[in-house]
This record gives sequence, C-alpha cells and structure tokens, in this order.
Amino acid sequence: MAIITLFSTLAKDTLVDNDGNTIKEQVGGPAFYLLKIFRKEKISTITKLAGPVGVQILVNEYGEFGKIPKIPKKIKIDFKKVNTPFSVISTLLDEFNLQSLDKYKGKIFLDIQGYVRDGLNFGKKQSWRPPPEIMNNIFCLKGTEEELSYLPEKFLRIQKQKILLITRGGKGCKVFTNEKFFTVKPDQIIETSDTIGTGDTFFAYFIAQFLKTGDVVASGQWATEQTARFLTQKLSS
Repeated sequence: MAIITLFSTLAKDTLVDNDGNTIKEQVGGPAFYLLKIFRKEKISTITKLAGPVGVQILVNEYGEFGKIPKIPKKIKIDFKKVNTPFSVISTLLDEFNLQSLDKYKGKIFLDIQGYVRDGLNFGKKQSWRPPPEIMNNIFCLKGTEEELSYLPEKFLRIQKQKILLITRGGKGCKVFTNEKFFTVKPDQIIETSDTIGTGDTFFAYFIAQFLKTGDVVASGQWATEQTARFLTQKLSS
C-alpha cells in the first residue's frame, strides 16, 4: 500500500552560458530527484506528475539560475480524494493548485521553491501569500533562506510550531520543530559549482527517514549526510 502521493514536475534542463550557448541538456525537475531517492529508500509512492517542462538554467560564476520559457498549465487537485497518509508537493512553479488543501486528512510536505519562483526571468523570485486554509495545513515546509524570505512572517511563525527546514546547500540545514531550533552541518563541506538537484535530494532523504523514524533532527542529519555524498559524486563525475 502506498504511503505517499507525490505531486511534482519533470523537466528537460538546458544549461546555458552567459551568451546563451547550450552547455548540455539533461533530465531534471524535482520529480526526477525525489522519485530516485524514494525508490532507493523503498518508499511506496503514488505519482501525480506534470511535465516534462522545458527549463533553461544559466550557469555562471555566481551560480545557477533557472527560467521557464513556456509556463505549464495549472493542475487542479481534489485533495479530498487523496487517500495516502502523506503527500509531497515539489514543483517548478505553481502548477499544482492547492485550493482544496484543507480537505486533505494526511500530512503535507511542501517545498516552497516553485511557489516563489518568478519563472520568466533567470533566478527571479516573487512573494507568495497563501490563505489560512493552506498555511494551516502544511506539516513540513522546506526552502532556502532566500526563498522563505518571500513568505509572510505569520506563515513562518506557524510553521516553526510544526516542521520548518531551511536548506543551505552543501553546508547543511537549519531545523525548526515544535518551536525548537537545531543546526545540522555535514562532516565536510563540499564546494562545487554544480548544485542542481541538491535541495530535492535533501528533501527526499529527509522525508524518507522521517517516515521510518519520526525523528525530525535525525532525519535532518541523515539527509545532510546523504546530500554531501550526492555532491561528492557530482565532483567525481
């Protein structure tokens, strides 16, 4: 029996330089990385996927910055009909409509990355101000410090009473749970210019471990260790 419903998006990534020249093309999107880890960790999953969506990723000395030339259509979800005890929402933009989220009886893990992404300009963000019926029904929220700065402070205050994950790439994460705060760091900080998929990999490992143990901090530690391995593999490939 499936334990998770995954609402996510597949992508066809085109990496470009400052002049617009193609560096390479690859399969990507949050769904690609999440499913890879869930299968590895033997997490039984039902998938509701969008895409593949074309994504351009500008790669330069300042990092990686994505944009989505053709905005995908929004998908309406009747969360009342979602029967798994857990659901994961991880998108490129806001392609999954969360309007009926308060009808869902399970626990939601939400990656905020897509909902604060502008999409039309490389790396640009936008504010996201969800109504209370959405804010109050997120069990675990994940984002970078920059991404979370585009959310209302009230949303973050509410979330710190549940689970809030602030990811820091190869430097680990900050964890808020039940209004307590923890910092998790890897044994060794991995420096690499290629961080595509890092946040999705972290989130997938965190969720998988949490479902097995129910321990928020231990899951953050496990996800941090596995993300460091992911980045090390990128360096060697």
